[in-house]
Amino acid sequence: MKVIFSTGRAVCLIGLFLLSGCAGGNLLAVRTDRIMSRPPEDQPIIVKPFRTNNTEVLGDKSNVPAAVEGMKDRVRSGLQSFLVEELQTAGFNAMAYKPNAPLPKGGLILDGIVRKIDNGSTAARFWVGMGAGAATIISTVRITRSEDQKDVLAEFDATGSTKGEGGWSAYTDSAQANSQRLAKAIVKNYFMKKPAGGQDEYEK
Repeated sequence: MKVIFSTGRAVCLIGLFLLSGCAGGNLLAVRTDRIMSRPPEDQPIIVKPFRTNNTEVLGDKSNVPAAVEGMKDRVRSGLQSFLVEELQTAGFNAMAYKPNAPLPKGGLILDGIVRKIDNGSTAARFWVGMGAGAATIISTVRITRSEDQKDVLAEFDATGSTKGEGGWSAYTDSAQANSQRLAKAIVKNYFMKKPAGGQDEYEK
């Protein structure tokens, strides 16, 4: 497994009453990466909703079907919107996928599968912190070309997690918060780590 860089801080400073902690995201296993340089600013990046049909849901409320479906919906829509927002903020030409709209030529398609939503334990995060009861989302990310979505240019796993977050922050919506952390990790630790090439360059 190839471990890339972390968006979380290297050191978490835990307050006396655990009112705050550190949280963030990582890239995990990189299976394919043929994208040699950062996509140019004018190249469209179309972000599809990540699939959650077979997502494993653990932790708080994982035994409540209505809550599980609600979490999946929030992660599916939240991850798409956060990715578009983070990519646009970083200067990329990102847009949300529209089912009835034609795909732009020369674009990249970013989609994936949410493998796991682990809600952890709100009580453990509040009372203990320091990683106890941490909530995590793990997804597989895939990037293809708009002209040929079977030609995989990149595929890797990424995660967003509350990590050592504790105190009152334990009561935030971890599904939404971790979706944003996951999106930030994908943009910062994958797209922004590429050298600026000025044109789309791929390995054969």
